[in-house]
Amino acid sequence: MQPYTFPYLGYFQLIQSVDTFVFFDDVQFIRRGFINRNSILINGEAHRFTIPLEKGSRDDLITETHVHKKMFGVWREKFLKSLELNYKKAPQFESVYGLIENLLTEDLTDIASLAKNSILSVSNYLNLERNFIDSSTLNYNRSGNGEDKILDICALLKASTYINSFNGMDLYDDEKFRKKGVELLFIKPELEEYDQGSSSFKKQLSIIDALMWMTSEEVLTHLDSYLIIEKLKNES
Repeated sequence: MQPYTFPYLGYFQLIQSVDTFVFFDDVQFIRRGFINRNSILINGEAHRFTIPLEKGSRDDLITETHVHKKMFGVWREKFLKSLELNYKKAPQFESVYGLIENLLTEDLTDIASLAKNSILSVSNYLNLERNFIDSSTLNYNRSGNGEDKILDICALLKASTYINSFNGMDLYDDEKFRKKGVELLFIKPELEEYDQGSSSFKKQLSIIDALMWMTSEEVLTHLDSYLIIEKLKNES
């Protein structure tokens, strides 16, 4: 999976379901995606935050996309203030705020490092011990399409099973994976609501929200709410 900054609970369910998690960090950076953006609660409503980036080429890889040197500091202070104003009454505010503040004060100049570290910090907080690997460190064939690249990485890592997001089901050919000796599976989240301190629950928020309102043990319980399924066959 591409590294996202403090992604939603479903991303961590994927981490929960595997032994080895590969950050696909040497592929093209997708503008208006979740690599540098996500949402938190502000005044009880979902609010998008966006980490400012240096202007680059449309063909830049995630690893080649840099955090804006001048604007990041200003954004960081505003973001941390928003967290304080909107989550200070949340039961886990102190510990989670400290985790986020520590991450955002590290000297991370590219968005790949910042996003990956956000995921690793949360995984450590939740005691999710997995083998995390950056695709940029692997000697795989980068000339094929996305499916070919994944199969090559699976071969390098001697993977017998590949699990991806349910939303990516149409991107992969299960027969192609089977011929390579790799079982193709997908994770389908069945996330439950949790107390956000208001009567109306907001879905698809950054993991930051869940961490603020729940203990690590409670978050882990939510991470277990998923199904692992095979690719759906088209009926004719």
